[in-house]
Amino acid sequence: MTLINFRTVWVSFFLIGFIQSQTIHTEYVIMENDTVDVFSYQIPFNYLGIEPVPLVVGFHQWGGNENSSYYTEFDEEANIRGWFYLSPYGGSANNYNHQGAQEFVEWAIIWLQNHYLIDPDRIYMVGGSMGGAAGAIFANNHLDPQSPMVAATASGSGILDCERRYYEMDGNNSMIEWFGGTPEEVPFEYHRNSAVYFVDSTQSMHYNLQYTPLYLDFGASEPHRYHAEDLYNLLFGYNENMWIETNPGGGHGFSVMDEHHVCNWMEQFELTDNPLDINVNLDEPSRAYWAEAVNIIQDDQFIRFECSRNFNNSLIDLYQFSNSDSIIFHNTISAQIPYLGIENHNPYLIGDFRVGLTGDDFEILDSVFVMGNIDDLFEILTYTINDSMIWIDIPGWMELQFISIDLFFENISSIEVQTIAGWNLVGLPLSVTDASVISLFPDAIEETLFGFNETYYPTDFLILGEGYWLRFDSDQSTELIGFLMQSLELELVEGWNLISGISTDLNINSIEDPDEIIISGTFFGFDGTYILSETMEPGKAYWVRTRQSGMINLYTP
Repeated sequence: MTLINFRTVWVSFFLIGFIQSQTIHTEYVIMENDTVDVFSYQIPFNYLGIEPVPLVVGFHQWGGNENSSYYTEFDEEANIRGWFYLSPYGGSANNYNHQGAQEFVEWAIIWLQNHYLIDPDRIYMVGGSMGGAAGAIFANNHLDPQSPMVAATASGSGILDCERRYYEMDGNNSMIEWFGGTPEEVPFEYHRNSAVYFVDSTQSMHYNLQYTPLYLDFGASEPHRYHAEDLYNLLFGYNENMWIETNPGGGHGFSVMDEHHVCNWMEQFELTDNPLDINVNLDEPSRAYWAEAVNIIQDDQFIRFECSRNFNNSLIDLYQFSNSDSIIFHNTISAQIPYLGIENHNPYLIGDFRVGLTGDDFEILDSVFVMGNIDDLFEILTYTINDSMIWIDIPGWMELQFISIDLFFENISSIEVQTIAGWNLVGLPLSVTDASVISLFPDAIEETLFGFNETYYPTDFLILGEGYWLRFDSDQSTELIGFLMQSLELELVEGWNLISGISTDLNINSIEDPDEIIISGTFFGFDGTYILSETMEPGKAYWVRTRQSGMINLYTP
């Protein structure tokens, strides 16, 4: 793919009493010296290129082009808010969001991301009529967090179910052209290019919209109204972020939408790309959040899987998995979580399949031990390791209830940290891959981690050598896993400092203090009350006072 900028078009708009020049850039998609698509975009007038900004993608109606959506006020709303605005053509004026059109849109977004600072967590989509379904359809088909995903989408008179619309129109030649036939001839093409298929939920992709906020608008007398209302009712309670017009007026497509209200509604949302629960129909082997189907058995059927993570991501429930023989669970090889369980799969329905595991800590993985539980009797399961992935063969034994996976890592140690009910002074005694408080201390009370830098401040992450207040509902024993830390250099300020130590007990007399900045007798720990301390314990934090700023060194003698 080659993108060439052939021309720049200039327009103007009025903003708060003065004229602000607004540039619309046009880019062409060239493949093998052929122009296959075109898109236009607008850079916000206050864009500095310092930090990522949101992007709005505006999809044209049937018969439109890459400039049609500029006749709405969505580009003005984007410009005022400091957002980029993208208006794709999608390969044709009547593309009905087919697979090729979706691919062109993805290319355009990636091109913008490669040239400008686009916030991947705030990509919004809007459209009218044919384009009114585009954002939801794109969201259905693009759930890979490594590629563009939809943070929220708004529809004006959207044709959400292409098969329903085909029959409402007593046939549609452009759908036949792009989908390759009628719904009787190629039903799967209609279903995979729709936000929903109302007649048969097993052949519908509306499951994939669980985490995509939906804005649904329509005219009072048009059949598109029932597309929106039926989808809203179908997803109610499943999708927690939907808005629907309750007092529709006249019009169709973009004309029914209040651009200011739409953008106000969308801007409250950021992308959900790492949920605990996944429930999807995939039209081809692809990734959905942290799970990925690798192969497909029947090309004209959806790959169905439903799974969830819990217990600090150490347990995966696999409830459904069909029309594929291999599934990957990404980001599961972790020294922080050296044990993984897979349960609740139904061998009778799923049969033999393979599970792949990936993770950032693969390079320090030493060995793996995999067993299947059959009525509390354990059978060793086979696995292979290649391409930075563990592949486990899961047999379709009817009695197989639970798969346990033990991961052993090089140079990894664990430290037990004892905490009491109430406030505790804690620190990080090991070098870890995930230093978030929710990962290290999952039983702590939320939003009670506070550091100290001349004043207290809330935080979600722990830093080596720094001390923190953290609160618990009850006494706890927490196992922390990571790399041993035998030495640490700390920079202290004049006055009181809140610090933590290394991976072993350290007598305070062993602290290297070349400038003698530590004031004797000011080392205090906390165990429900302040305690004058002579030893720094791993996982604990301590107050210490200095007469001036300077450096100290902690190390194992």
